[in-house]
Amino acid sequence: MKFFFLIVIGLSAQIIMRAPVDIHGFDFVSKGEGFFVGKEGRIFHTKDGGKTIEEQESGVELLLTAVDFADPVNGWAVGELGTILHTRDGGKSWEKQSSPVRYHLLDILAISGEEAWAVGDWGAVLRTSDGGKTWDDLSLTTIAGEEPIPEPVAFEDAIDPEKGGFLVRKGETLSPQIMNLLKEKGIRVRIRNDIILNNIFFLDKRTRWIAGEAGTLFFTEDGGRSFSKRSIGEIEDPFGPPPLSLYAITFLSPRHGIVAGLLGSIHITDDGGRMWKNIDTGIKSDIYSISSSGDVVCACGAKGAILVSTDEGKSFEPVIKPDLSRHWLRRAKAFPDRCDFVGMDGLLVRVKLR
Repeated sequence: MKFFFLIVIGLSAQIIMRAPVDIHGFDFVSKGEGFFVGKEGRIFHTKDGGKTIEEQESGVELLLTAVDFADPVNGWAVGELGTILHTRDGGKSWEKQSSPVRYHLLDILAISGEEAWAVGDWGAVLRTSDGGKTWDDLSLTTIAGEEPIPEPVAFEDAIDPEKGGFLVRKGETLSPQIMNLLKEKGIRVRIRNDIILNNIFFLDKRTRWIAGEAGTLFFTEDGGRSFSKRSIGEIEDPFGPPPLSLYAITFLSPRHGIVAGLLGSIHITDDGGRMWKNIDTGIKSDIYSISSSGDVVCACGAKGAILVSTDEGKSFEPVIKPDLSRHWLRRAKAFPDRCDFVGMDGLLVRVKLR
């Protein structure tokens, strides 16, 4: 398939909101009602598309990186040091939930009032099926020693078969001495993958995709019981620079998907993710987020980068707004008739399409 770069004259960006802190995540539960999260644990709510906002009490002061609602009342927010917040009343109250990890969580996807998934640092993949009463740790793991990880973190306890004591506990770093001891005793310990997972996307009940650093994608076709690895582009050169990290992924159909990442990289697949083709949009700034709705695809990133497509990502139009050039935009959300973006200085930026 041949891709091309098309400029459509006429699209312009408008600043709708300036919250008092940087905004890192947002979600709209309707065309007008939405929620914004960011620095210092701040959460804001709007009922008029962002023209006015009211703050909601989060109970935390750590950075919140993402928020997602399954419906107008059931939602989750995640952030630094494994922070997980949950609301069942549209944000009137937020409850902190117990997280099985202390690593930074970077994305959350709410499926229903009972089910949600979160991803983040050190291969963190978390799932709840009971409204957050318990979170299962499904993080990506490998066996210690199989991959050269500088500071491997134990995913499980290791017991000395001779003396019965702990050689290492879950969550602890395996020192070189402990690694040697495990090898001597023939003990295989599963450790966390040293990879940052940035974005999770559900294609259907069984198929999920995760975008991560070093040009890596993970996908599952069994509802999350196991994940397989896919790489973008050509075979990695072991002596060359690592592949560009991927920050975002979206699928418009089971076969047609788009990923975005460092240095303006955007790749498209038309065979369900087996092969990916790079398209040149002319943007060299990092792309942090991508979102789709019907044939509309929106992307945003560093230096105020905004890209909009109305043909399912076959071509993108850069939307230039000079006063955004010193700002980063962290999240995008596509609607049938508009694209919204949030980021530095609490901005909500809107591009109207129709």
